Amino acid sequence: MQKGQASRQSNSKLLLVALFLFLFAVPVLVLGPLISSSLFEEERSSDEAIYSAVQADGLDIDKAGTFLKVAGAADLSPVLGKDFLIVSWFNLRSLPQRGESMPVLSHRSTRNGKGYAIALSRTSKEFLRPEVYLSFDGRSGGWYKFSDVKILPGQWFLLAMAYYENRYLGTFVGTYDYAGKVQLKKTGGYEIRIPWKPYKNQSLKVGAVKTGSFRGNIGPVGIFSADNLRTRLSDLLLQFMKEPSELPRYLNDENMLFWSPDGKQDLSPAAHEISMVDAFEKKQEKRIEK
Repeated sequence: MQKGQASRQSNSKLLLVALFLFLFAVPVLVLGPLISSSLFEEERSSDEAIYSAVQADGLDIDKAGTFLKVAGAADLSPVLGKDFLIVSWFNLRSLPQRGESMPVLSHRSTRNGKGYAIALSRTSKEFLRPEVYLSFDGRSGGWYKFSDVKILPGQWFLLAMAYYENRYLGTFVGTYDYAGKVQLKKTGGYEIRIPWKPYKNQSLKVGAVKTGSFRGNIGPVGIFSADNLRTRLSDLLLQFMKEPSELPRYLNDENMLFWSPDGKQDLSPAAHEISMVDAFEKKQEKRIEK
């Protein structure tokens, strides 16, 4: 009698184990490959496409005073009667300290402060705020601060600045989610009643300008001057986000002031000379020469 009960209990346990395997193990075996081949593979392929398009390994900035320099950049400024657009891609190795303003692009004189510049300021744990410096003819310059956006280290993002109708200034930040979906955000704008006439006698610098804390990668950088950019701005930036190294159809040689997808060659008609500068090494060379 006891043997029969023990046998029945053993069979019941076997049935429960079999039922568990059927309900839980089999679906995992069947759905597991589907999940890994669709969701995660799509995520990887999307990231790889973005990284390839923005030349992730093209320009690596790993210390202060290292930046991309565009010589003879007097023409990289707004033209009266035309709209002005700057697009640039960055990938930060680490975020700046909270409250710190980190310059990433500068067309500003170190002697008198005239020109323009773009920086990112950290407002909280994972949020950065675009800031734009402008100076005016015969007037001192100032920083314009915009709304913050969540930006994570190791993520590519688009940072754009637009000046249109000779009075409106705005910035945009474009990011990619984990599935590669484009997210473009306008981070605010200003109406500037004084016509902006930037100082032209200055090189363009992108990266860890001067003693800047930027560390990471620089992707494509472009500067454009065209009619009626405001009406096409969102579409243009979305196209840049989807294909970072390709120019949208609306932009051509006539409105291309500077365009470098790889940070090595300017594809605009002006064909500006581009070089990588290491300010620290230059200082060391000067000391040796002395």
